[in-house]
Parts: sequence; C-alpha cells; structure tokens
Amino acid sequence: MRRWAIRAANAALFTLGCFLAARIAVAILAEVLLPERAEATVGRALPVAGDVSRADTQVILARNLFGAQIAGEAVPTPDTATLEAVETKLPLELLGTVAGEDASVSSAAIQDLGTRKHQVVYVGDAIAAHPSYTVDRIDRGVVYLRGPDKLEKLLLKEDEPDGAKVAAAPQRRGRRVAARTRAQAAAPSDSMAERLAELQEEVGARTTAALYSQARIIPKWEEGKMVGVQLNQVKPGSLYDKIGIRSGDVITSLNGIAIDSPQASSRLLSEFTQAEEFDIVKQDGSTLHVGTSELEGMLSGDDEG
Repeated sequence: MRRWAIRAANAALFTLGCFLAARIAVAILAEVLLPERAEATVGRALPVAGDVSRADTQVILARNLFGAQIAGEAVPTPDTATLEAVETKLPLELLGTVAGEDASVSSAAIQDLGTRKHQVVYVGDAIAAHPSYTVDRIDRGVVYLRGPDKLEKLLLKEDEPDGAKVAAAPQRRGRRVAARTRAQAAAPSDSMAERLAELQEEVGARTTAALYSQARIIPKWEEGKMVGVQLNQVKPGSLYDKIGIRSGDVITSLNGIAIDSPQASSRLLSEFTQAEEFDIVKQDGSTLHVGTSELEGMLSGDDEG
C-alpha cells in the first residue's frame, strides 16, 4: 500500500513539473519568436475619450453622415433634380433664375418664343402658354417642368461668344420712341416717380424679366449663412452695368435692406424695379449711390439707344 502511494505522489509531481515547464517554454517562445505581433497589439490602444472635444463631436452629429432620422421627423422627399429629366421641346427660353435653399422664394424668368411675352414663375406655377406644365423645381440655371407624363428641364442658354446678345427693336420704332421720350421730357411731369414709370414702360430696362436677363443672380453663402447676392455675367449696357455693378460683385444691402435671406433677395428685385434711387453696399465695403436724376438719365439713354 505504501508503495502505491509513493508512485502516485511521484506521478503527480512529474505531471506538475511538465505543466510548469510547458508554460515557461511557451512564454519564452512568444517573447522571442513573435515580437512584432506583441508590439502591434500594444500600438492599437484606443484614444482616451477625454481627448475628443465636444465641438468635434457636434460637427459629426450635424453632418448626419449616415442619414439618421429622429422619430417623428418627416421623411425627406426624393430630389427631383436627380431624376432623369429630359430637355423640354417647348418654345420657351429661360432668361434667369434666383435659386435659394428655400424653394418657396426661388423664382425664374421665362420668355415664350412664340408670343415674346415674359413670365416670372415660382415653384408650383403653371406656364401661361402651356398650362399642362407646372414648375416643379428651380435650381441655378435650370427650371424643372412637370409635364403630363414626364419631368422636363429648361436650361439657361450660354451667352454668345461676343457677349452681345441684345434684343433690339427695329430702327424706325427706336426713332419714334426716342422722339416721344424727348417730347415728354420737355413737358412737366406730375412727379419724378411717374416720369420713371413712363421711361420704364417704354424701355423695359427695369422689368423683372429684363433684370433676370441682364445678369445671373446667385445667393452668396458663407459658413452656412446668406451674406448677399452675387451678380455674374453682367451684360454691357445693362442697368446693372450703368449703375456700376461688375461681374462677381456681391451686394449685401440695397436701400437699407440687408440681403441676408432668400426673402430679402426677392425684395432686392422689387427695389431694382420700383425704387427712384439706389444706395448699394457691396461685400468689399464699397458703396454706390444713384440719384433720381441719374437713374432717369440712364433710362433715357437706353431709350434713345
């Protein structure tokens, strides 16, 4: 009996010794033969949560990278501009657009090539000569029209190479209008406002459609805020050009109205068509002032030319 107890104790000691030796051998092999893996494991340490500022996380949340939607939010409708819209065959010409983030104040000026009539349209408006077509969306330089069976787009045509695409009346009509204007200028008018209205009616230089066609008007955004409207491709001889506005100028204020929202950009066009004088502030800090008599001379010059 004693002999069996001694043998059992020896077997247990032998097994324990083998186990300890194996652990030591594995540790040595891991340290010697696999040093790169051990270093790589240490190098993947996660950054401390305190190193990330709240501002950084807020930027990521604001971008909504994964398109997350909070419960109760309205599901955004698909952007019709991404659909396969075909260029319209309607006899229409796009004169210009004012497109902002708020679709309700985006507008465009369209000319019917058959009747030569102008129409200023907003989203949801029907085309006067083609009532089965409605304005579905207004983007920069393009108007999407919803037809009876498909979506069509009306594009803003590029200016001619010489930049002188001017619609001139027949020469005889121009002489008659100039003579009538000079006769009216000699007669006393009831008010300067009426005089300007008469000139505007004859010349058409300050109609909304004309203002759209004389330059490309684009809302100017900086850091997510509207800071004014930028006028590009100002046509030589246009009202903008005579006032002193050049291509690329950003208007931040007109007659005391700060152009800091899409709604204000609509008021900008109203001022250009109705005001008797202009006080303009540009983004670079420069100012322009056009008095009533100067404006009358500009419109009279358009008429006689």
